[in-house]
Amino acid sequence: MEEGDFEVTFNMSTKNAKLIQEVLDLNPGFDTMIDSQYEVMDDSLSATFKATRFEQFRRAIDCFLLRFKISNDTLVLEHDGPSDTVSSKNDKKGRD
Repeated sequence: MEEGDFEVTFNMSTKNAKLIQEVLDLNPGFDTMIDSQYEVMDDSLSATFKATRFEQFRRAIDCFLLRFKISNDTLVLEHDGPSDTVSSKNDKKGRD
């Protein structure tokens, strides 16, 4: 099992930020083994997941992507020493 420091941050513009905030309030964590933080602005969402085991990390990301119908084709995996950082910037401004 792959272990290390894994972190992902999603930043996106969305017309549904308030709806997303309600969903997050009802579901405080997608995986209790993951350290996750969400910040919802008026028109954007930032979500950060941190984990020490890649399988748990990947499950949390997949659940998040499915829940909010975010395309994962913009995910980029960067490797720098023992840590992996995955970042996704998905601008949905002007889209339904």
